[in-house]
Amino acid sequence: MSGRFFQEAGGEAQLWPSLTAFLVALADSLEEGTPLFSETPVVHGGALGWD
Repeated sequence: MSGRFFQEAGGEAQLWPSLTAFLVALADSLEEGTPLFSETPVVHGGALGWD
């Protein structure tokens, strides 16, 4: 399970059917620059970050 917790509102979670499915979604996001959990991968000074 992966997700975020918000002190004021509780949490949100997204479940993938398997670790493989999660890793595919992560790889797609990194390769294509598409959002994952509403965050887009970016590289600043050679380091991966999420905006």
